[in-house]
Amino acid sequence: MKITIPKLILNFRNSLRVFYYRLRGIRIGKYTYISPKAYIDKSGKNLIEIGENCYITRNCIILCHTQEYQGGTLKLWGSSEIGKVKVGNNVFVGVDCVILPNVTIGDNVVIGAKSLVNSDIPSNSVAFGTPCKKRKNLDEVIRYKKQ
Repeated sequence: MKITIPKLILNFRNSLRVFYYRLRGIRIGKYTYISPKAYIDKSGKNLIEIGENCYITRNCIILCHTQEYQGGTLKLWGSSEIGKVKVGNNVFVGVDCVILPNVTIGDNVVIGAKSLVNSDIPSNSVAFGTPCKKRKNLDEVIRYKKQ
């Protein structure tokens, strides 16, 4: 396998990014790619966990807190919501997705572009939409592509 200089630089930059997130208390598995333009909330330690072989694409946002119940910065009512986010192994998160607190995404999942993930997504599924819902089993999609 031939490794080019640009590929080495990209791998090094991703390794630095993952190392930085790990220092901030985010658990990230091996061989996970996080786009430079993705945002992962660093406000809570050990609240976000990303599995192995995951691909977090451009402009994705993973939040472990939100102020939707608080009335924004004016603090008109209620309190902010803080919760864990768990992304399983072998997960692809499409462009411009938002993952909210208290969400678990299972293993072997594809999340479509521009999805708002506000509830749990089961393993071996393809999910998309606003709000994001399971649309198909991953096995069905793979079988269809092979035909």
